[in-house]
Amino acid sequence: MKLKKILLLSRDPDIIRIFKAFHNEGHTVTVIKNISSACKALDKFLDSIDLVFIHQNNSKEDYSPLIQMINKRSISFINPHIVVVDNRKDNFALKIGADIVCHRFPDEKDIDLIIHDDRSSLNLNAIINHAASMIRIKDTQTAEHCRNTAKISSALASLYMQYFEGKSLLWHQNLKTAALLHDIGKVLISESVLRKSSRLTDDEFRIMKSHTKLGGELFKNMMNAYPGFELLSLCAEVCFYHHERFDGTGYPDGLKGDGIPLEARIVAIADVFDALTSDRYYRNARTFDEALQIMRYEEEGHFDPKLFDLFVNNSDIFIQIKLQMK
Repeated sequence: MKLKKILLLSRDPDIIRIFKAFHNEGHTVTVIKNISSACKALDKFLDSIDLVFIHQNNSKEDYSPLIQMINKRSISFINPHIVVVDNRKDNFALKIGADIVCHRFPDEKDIDLIIHDDRSSLNLNAIINHAASMIRIKDTQTAEHCRNTAKISSALASLYMQYFEGKSLLWHQNLKTAALLHDIGKVLISESVLRKSSRLTDDEFRIMKSHTKLGGELFKNMMNAYPGFELLSLCAEVCFYHHERFDGTGYPDGLKGDGIPLEARIVAIADVFDALTSDRYYRNARTFDEALQIMRYEEEGHFDPKLFDLFVNNSDIFIQIKLQMK
């Protein structure tokens, strides 16, 4: 098991006790009680931190400089994972770049799960960062889209966890990673198709659509070599099915409704929103209002209605995330 490096920002003695138990197991746990000290600590070892846990605990102190510093300076695609416990209902932390916001302190077993997740034994973090680098080398626009989709998916998944029970911090972290790699199959698509500045022909569109199966098969093969890793399974499902439509008219398999994995349904919304609001080789970015109108009316039948309502009702969060990523 790879030992984790954790930064805890909290004054609560019970929470500090929980995390000190992980320290006793050999994990590195740095406990900080104010924002300025946390920023100084991260300045020294940001690149090696796996998890940042911020417990607001009704404090008036503004933690936004800490989150903004992490997002600006971290060189990893997936770490550190930023968990914020804040009982305010405006989801402020999501808007400024946190990965997940909990309105109450997570169950101790949930924290234990994310710290002892099985990716450590295979060093999947290194594999994931390498895969994300491959996407960037292939095509910068695709890499930026993957990064944005991961962040938007992360926020939507966090909202899902607030409104619906049954998902863990580890599920959330794995989903964010899968969203980052949802388009990895495009690494195997020719540049002439990937970067074409005009409408694709039917044959070219068929080639483009194959990225779902190419990416899914990549992770399916990894699952055969390393069985039992939940993250690999989730990555495969998101790659395969993020272009399925709720009405059954999507690809590659024409899955319908709840037959589409939840994670792929979440990524589908983030994928389309980012694609519409970003410059593409064949068109300029749409405005946020235009994108929401297209998703609501022109893409009718595409999205899970329950998830799409959650997205639309919190659209200010996703607009703010996009503005910060430009």
